[in-house]
Amino acid sequence: GLLRPGQMAFVVLVVVAVVLVTVGMATWLSQFFKRPDHTLEKLGVKTTYQRPNPQGAAREAYLQLKDELREKYCKGEDDERQEWMPKLPENEKSMLKYRLMQRAIGDVASLQKIDADARGYWRLFSKGMITRVFWETVMEAERALSQELEAVKFEASCVEPGQDPQGIISEAMQYVMRYGA
Repeated sequence: GLLRPGQMAFVVLVVVAVVLVTVGMATWLSQFFKRPDHTLEKLGVKTTYQRPNPQGAAREAYLQLKDELREKYCKGEDDERQEWMPKLPENEKSMLKYRLMQRAIGDVASLQKIDADARGYWRLFSKGMITRVFWETVMEAERALSQELEAVKFEASCVEPGQDPQGIISEAMQYVMRYGA
């Protein structure tokens, strides 16, 4: 043939070397790109969005009072539908509504902060300046707060079944706009 045995061995050796170098480079590149970039972390930039004050204290104060009132007034009633809540004495019902309003005000204030942050972070994300992971934590904070606001509306509808549950959110919004959080 065209190649002598010594030349054939050399060609095989070169092909094997090229394959090994190619596989090695591909492996190194895949590891390089999989490795998380900690550059921003080293500069003090957070890798996840820190949800603004989640109003845990106001939520807990409401739930604690609700539990105390449930123990006192819910003797044997179906707790799932919470039919005992509208039947509370006016003083206790007023206190429960007050605590629920505090919870709603805190949630609305947090919502305003998250909305403002989300607009700014969207601009940064769309330009590739923040990571997808960070952006997803912003979106998760918005979803969690939306669920919390739905929970507040549900509680309001249990305390005052005849009233529009959106009313508490509207009142909380007016309060935050007028007085801040």
